[in-house]
Amino acid sequence: MKTRGKILVILFFGVFLGALDISIAGPALAAIATDIHIPENQLSLIFTLYILSNLVGLPLLGRLSDVTGRRLVFRTGLGIFILGSLITGSAEASLQLFIGRSLQGLGAAGIFPVATAVIGDIFPPDRRGRALGTIGAVFGIAFMFGPPFAALILKYFSWHYLFLLNVPVALLIFVGSYMLPGKIPQKKSSLNISGIFLMALFLVLFTLTFTYSRLQWPFDRETKFEISDLYPFATLLSFLILSWHEKRADNPVLNIQFLRIRQVLLAGLLAVGLGLSQSVFVFIPRITVDYFDVPVWKAGLMLMPAILGSAIASPLAGRLIDSQGSKIVIKTGLILASAGFIIFGLWGENLYLFYFSGILIGVGLAIRPGLNYIILNEAGATYRATAQGVLTVYVSMGQIAGTAFIGNAMATNQRGNYAFLLFGVLIAILALISFFLKKHTQEAFSEEQSTGPGEK
Repeated sequence: MKTRGKILVILFFGVFLGALDISIAGPALAAIATDIHIPENQLSLIFTLYILSNLVGLPLLGRLSDVTGRRLVFRTGLGIFILGSLITGSAEASLQLFIGRSLQGLGAAGIFPVATAVIGDIFPPDRRGRALGTIGAVFGIAFMFGPPFAALILKYFSWHYLFLLNVPVALLIFVGSYMLPGKIPQKKSSLNISGIFLMALFLVLFTLTFTYSRLQWPFDRETKFEISDLYPFATLLSFLILSWHEKRADNPVLNIQFLRIRQVLLAGLLAVGLGLSQSVFVFIPRITVDYFDVPVWKAGLMLMPAILGSAIASPLAGRLIDSQGSKIVIKTGLILASAGFIIFGLWGENLYLFYFSGILIGVGLAIRPGLNYIILNEAGATYRATAQGVLTVYVSMGQIAGTAFIGNAMATNQRGNYAFLLFGVLIAILALISFFLKKHTQEAFSEEQSTGPGEK
């Protein structure tokens, strides 16, 4: 029991470090642009390259974890993350900065899915929920802690220290990670290199499609739905090729048979919807400035109730999962989030309703532990990290698509309230879908019967 607690602490800080490096970059953009003369139209690459390299690395490092062991891949991810932090923190040119951020994202891909898989390895089913809730709270805490921490560092030091400070913390985590489980006993298995390549190609094209496309805002008749290049067609083609290849692979990265399981399919849809919903937090500070005429730094602080609500709700949701199952947590969370989005869209200019709706959204979107729980139950031990990596990919794809959609809507119409109303309706639909998830007793039976894709 004590060993489990220590491992959970190591996993918590590992995930926290990777999540923190997303939230601390925003406040530093102005300083970075001034110091190393990055054009404004390239600043988004500081985020995009991190997310893209993370997406590409998830299927590779997730599968490696299932084949070679959790500890090795976790430490490998940390090592790559440390190298990326050193390169980023010492950057004197944009190319060096972009390479460093790419390595950081790739390193984080060896941390996120492994952390969840380890919980499935060492915690019994009736205690997994609270452990997943603890890890799920990390992202809320990181997003809450990141901006003020970055502002404090930038006030007294150079922006370089935001990334260099990762190094000693990551080294401590690396030392403590010896407690993580090694290789899981299983039949001899090989890496599906061609499948990993095709998966990476699809994710790169998907990201390029939504990063460099102009999407139509449905309430503006003058704006045409126009995508200037062939990225969308290439994305579709790469997905079809990937699906065809993986159906015939002995060790598929994207196990089509596994994804057809109803519980897994529903979790995937909900994960994409979760990512879409989370994307609005990128734009709330800008909307807040317009609504309440406050400076940008204060607009960021006004998000704290929502972020704090999510950080508190996530571990509570984990405990509820252990006693009542994932369905009640996901269903209730989506209903609360839908109400929050609709209230914000209709009456967000009222300060009290702004805070109230923010809390509802923050608490409601703390459903990630429930989705992780579903995947852990349905995937066998030798497919856990791969499956968790695919779930993370779903969430990230939703975030990328949502950010592009809302960003274009606000750039062309300045009507953020419509986006919130639209997402409120979307989440309400997802809440209805969640009614088809298994009950707690059925989940327990799935855990007993689960051997995972391709296992006997």
